[in-house]
Amino acid sequence: MPPKYRTYKIHKGDTLISVAEALGITPQEAKSFHNIFSSEDDLISVDLPPHLRTLYVYPHIYEKIRDNPAFVKFNYGYTLRFKPVEKALNYGVMYTISSGEKEENTLKYRVSVTFIRQDEKGYVFEINRLSKTYINDEEASEIADELAEKVSGTVYPLEIVVDEDGNWIDIANHPVIRRRWEQVKKGIFEEYDGAWVKQYVAESEVSLEDKELLKMSLSGDWFLVAYFGQIYVDYTPRFVFENKISFPVVPFIKPVAYIVKQEVKMLLDEYGLVQISQEGKVSDNRSKTDLENRQNFPHDALLYLESEKAEGTYKAKYFLNAGNNLIESLFLECSLQLEKPKKIKVVVSLLEDK
Repeated sequence: MPPKYRTYKIHKGDTLISVAEALGITPQEAKSFHNIFSSEDDLISVDLPPHLRTLYVYPHIYEKIRDNPAFVKFNYGYTLRFKPVEKALNYGVMYTISSGEKEENTLKYRVSVTFIRQDEKGYVFEINRLSKTYINDEEASEIADELAEKVSGTVYPLEIVVDEDGNWIDIANHPVIRRRWEQVKKGIFEEYDGAWVKQYVAESEVSLEDKELLKMSLSGDWFLVAYFGQIYVDYTPRFVFENKISFPVVPFIKPVAYIVKQEVKMLLDEYGLVQISQEGKVSDNRSKTDLENRQNFPHDALLYLESEKAEGTYKAKYFLNAGNNLIESLFLECSLQLEKPKKIKVVVSLLEDK
């Protein structure tokens, strides 16, 4: 004889609406079915009683929630965490940078992300460039671009420390980078000459030699910011919450703040991937003029109460492997309405194993 009901364990923060959404039924259905079998003390009225720990549900539903692999598997409650694997994940990365109405440049390169160990600070990942950077599908040819490629290449392989929320918080191999820079610098002076080259090297050296300055510089790396973003968090019983995202849409200053609605889909998509989306608008305390002038602080916004607020949008979509919650692809588009409107698109996609 089939069971009359199954039970659903109620978690902290659950509401009648959130549980019904998780079960794929209406709140009225959840309430009505439970009340058939519950004691008088456990009857549901407007919402779940505060003391209620077990909900009676239709016989077929809990089996589906528990066993159906089409549902996202959270680590605990509604919290999503990544599960590092000791394997190099190779990605293709493409940036599209637009200013005004004109699409200016596309940049492409390949990069690998490898979990190498866990220490007292967090998880250590190695980031390595697998190719040169191609600008509009061509290798760098101008001397300035060649120098920039050599200097930025000094950082890789880069070892970064990532906390359990998936945010990178530290550089683990800074001493190695400093030693590597000495060799790169020597090679630059053997290949290039001129006062401006010496000035460029001197300015670059300031950031590479100082760990905090290097961290600040890397905070403008679009791949690192997008890949190690705020996606491994608590999504609440409704699978959606409001989050604050910062993105370096304007170079050489503090990233611009956006308020977004962040959501994880309860069901895996048709390819068996976890879907996470972020969508919102600028919410920065700096004015449009402050950002035009590349200010880190809201000077104009504080001096002039009627100063024009900055406007812009942020959209991102992540697709994660359902087994380890690591990123398989991501699509990000960020805009800022300045005198010359800025728009940045970031596409990251896992490359097939050869």
